[in-house]
Amino acid sequence: MSNSAASNIHSRLRQARINAGYRSAAAAADAMKMSHSTYQAHENGNRNFDSRDAAQYGAVFKVSSNWLLSGEGDQHAADEIDNNSQKIKRAVYGAFAAVEAMGHAVNAENISEAAVRLYDLEGR
Repeated sequence: MSNSAASNIHSRLRQARINAGYRSAAAAADAMKMSHSTYQAHENGNRNFDSRDAAQYGAVFKVSSNWLLSGEGDQHAADEIDNNSQKIKRAVYGAFAAVEAMGHAVNAENISEAAVRLYDLEGR
């Protein structure tokens, strides 16, 4: 592996950590219950990491391990995308059910009105 390819791997790891909200490499290592020196060596490029490490980092930082290793594909883990899709589906189906429960026809106008009312009730 070339030095530039390796440095990209390490910079993606650092980017993923920061995006996940860990302000320091030490904080990320603590969250994963691993030694600070091992994680820091992976992030700063002094030591390469393998697919097993990438899977662990991906799970904690909510990114694709493939993206960490290669830079290819979607940065975000498929599980996170699927989870967000499921949340959206539940919210939409809940809105449909609420409009029906109020005795109104399920259409875009009634769904929109119900959403605005809910938004106002929540004080947003």
